[in-house]
Amino acid sequence: MRIFFIFFLFIFSCNKKNTPHNLVFIIVDDLGWKDVGYMGSDFYETPNIDKLSHNSTVFNSAYSASPVCSPTRASIMTGKHHVRVNITDWIPGVDPKNRYLTGPEDIHQLPLRKLPLLKY
Repeated sequence: MRIFFIFFLFIFSCNKKNTPHNLVFIIVDDLGWKDVGYMGSDFYETPNIDKLSHNSTVFNSAYSASPVCSPTRASIMTGKHHVRVNITDWIPGVDPKNRYLTGPEDIHQLPLRKLPLLKY
């Protein structure tokens, strides 16, 4: 009996080397449950996500920290509840007409080989 037990211990210890698992976490705003091909969408074509889903484990049940996107993203990025990081509502974007134009600091310092469209 002891030899039988040692034999099975030896067999089960000879497994191939453990490799770390890869984790792909896709965050999308306003994605419906049927907006990807592997969930049955006839309208949207998502071949790469479909291929990834057929070769992996898909987690279909989730809990959102907040009904709007900004607090949920803050919770995911920090690992804390969105109230603890003081983000309880969506963060509005900046209107393009109020953005400042930022250009290169000094055009004379750019190497000419980096500007292939310029002809002298």
